[in-house]
Amino acid sequence: MKRILLSLAAVVGGLSAPTAQQSASDSIRSLLQVNTDYCTGGQPWPEAFAALKSNDKEFAKRYVGAQTGSSPSRSPSLDYEFFKTRVQPIFVARRPGHARCVACHASGTPLRLQPLAPGSTTWSEEDSRRNFEAVRRLVVPGSVKSRLLVHPLAEEAGGDFYHNGGKHWSAQDDPEWQTLKAWVLGQTTK
Repeated sequence: MKRILLSLAAVVGGLSAPTAQQSASDSIRSLLQVNTDYCTGGQPWPEAFAALKSNDKEFAKRYVGAQTGSSPSRSPSLDYEFFKTRVQPIFVARRPGHARCVACHASGTPLRLQPLAPGSTTWSEEDSRRNFEAVRRLVVPGSVKSRLLVHPLAEEAGGDFYHNGGKHWSAQDDPEWQTLKAWVLGQTTK
């Protein structure tokens, strides 16, 4: 199955098969990551499909991990401490005209944050780790097209068309949105 998918990726991208240094599972994971948003209830990335149709080698390099003469750049990793100290507080912040993120995302939505203990304003270490794992599924490290960034952002500011909880940020220069972006792009607490 892995070889079939890799061959498909190579044919679509007009590329040769991966080198021995390239892990087949990494290539497949990258290929499947293209549709993460679609599979979790969002919209497919139009640029991803347009690039596949146009035989775009840059797309293949970034999303499939295929070799085109130079090795693909490494995606940044997501820093747990940055998430815990800077991102997680955004989920409990009050915003005029909106419910706190945790009000809806503690139950009944695909993004499932851990509920806060009664009277608590922060999560335990164990619950923070669970939240980190849940939220990282909405992120493609290094991509400002990650669902975490575009779903609660106003459409005119680059967000997608609908979020049940409303659009929390009207512009990309909002400090909370900038914090989320910094995390997605690999910023750490160090």
